[in-house]
Amino acid sequence: MKKSVLTKAENRIFTLTNNEIEQLDKSLNGTELYNVISELENEFYGVLNYSDDYFYYYHISNFKELKGYGIRIKLSDTERNHYIFIFSKFISQEIEKVDEIICFNALQRISKGVIEKLGFLTYSEFPKYKGTANIAMKPNKGLIYVPLINRFEHFKKIFNKREYLDNIKENKVYLMFNNRNNLIKIGRSTKPIYREKTLQSQEPEIIILASWIAPMEIETVLKKKFYEKRKRGEWFDLKADDLIIIKKIMNKFKKIKIKTAENK
Repeated sequence: MKKSVLTKAENRIFTLTNNEIEQLDKSLNGTELYNVISELENEFYGVLNYSDDYFYYYHISNFKELKGYGIRIKLSDTERNHYIFIFSKFISQEIEKVDEIICFNALQRISKGVIEKLGFLTYSEFPKYKGTANIAMKPNKGLIYVPLINRFEHFKKIFNKREYLDNIKENKVYLMFNNRNNLIKIGRSTKPIYREKTLQSQEPEIIILASWIAPMEIETVLKKKFYEKRKRGEWFDLKADDLIIIKKIMNKFKKIKIKTAENK
């Protein structure tokens, strides 16, 4: 992502005072934000358009302290989706319990409804086919791209270099992703692919994310590093930033090429 895009997004982010959060609550229909203010819920996501072109994206949280942030973006801005992701990442860095991917997808889903009320048609994936099917769905005002993030695909992009075939009988440290609950397993095995298959017999949605030829003690190093994020056993609730830290730690070790249906 270009530095200029990052700077422009950061310049659009603003903080809400408690009084401004209360005023925002009064302007809304429903009780979602009130429930956060009253500590009945932890998070509120909101998207408002005060004109046809300017959208305000809000995130209000109350994890023992009421905090509110917003960003103002033009609907016609070509970097709109990038700005929303930067905003979501900013919030996740400010508030430990907020997940940037959950935040981004929540804001995007809400914005789809707001945008479509204005007469646009939204889509989350680029059309695979062209022809009369798309013409029949032609909206009054045009098409707006509102993508969502697939967590596994997003995480997989972090580990995309220095791959080697898994044909060496040495200890390997691996990460596995559970698509059902978004948790990541830190483990070790001489045959991580075989280990993946045994786990899949119990949890079909488990898939290997990355694997390295590394000493056994490296597994312990990683588990101690993220001990506070451990949910159960060897399963951890990790963010993208945590995986970047793991990648830096593991850079000196050989990364194993993962044989899946898509790259066999």
